[in-house]
Amino acid sequence: MLRYLRTAGDRVRLRELAEQVAAWEQETTVDNLTSDERQRVYISLYQSHLPKLDNHGIVDYDKDRGWVEPTPRAERLHSYLESPSQTSSPDRWPRRYAGTVVCCGLGMAAVTAGIVPITGLVGAWVVLVAFAIVTSAHAWSTGTFDRDQSN
Repeated sequence: MLRYLRTAGDRVRLRELAEQVAAWEQETTVDNLTSDERQRVYISLYQSHLPKLDNHGIVDYDKDRGWVEPTPRAERLHSYLESPSQTSSPDRWPRRYAGTVVCCGLGMAAVTAGIVPITGLVGAWVVLVAFAIVTSAHAWSTGTFDRDQSN
């Protein structure tokens, strides 16, 4: 629903929105929808989803007139709507975390085997610092530290 509102760019009729969402759910076109498929989505949006999104300030929903319009707050959710194929580059952070796990695991194995002459406590601190560095770099690169966290 939010994806459709984003592409529409302005307010839309609830019926139009419900039809498109139903078509996406059924993996068909609006013209090929049955009346039941249209009605199921319409009722769900009308009675549940849109009132909740309106209460949270994500959409402006005029129930009496049947209009739905995204608010500026909806912009914050757009990054969650993109599929991995829509992003400009693949997310490398899972690999970075996995690499950190492998390196720390090998390092701790070396400590346990006595190959590296440090105590297990020092090894644990090294692991903690490694993950703190990777997590901080991830948060910095995605702008998490810069974002306004207020509601």
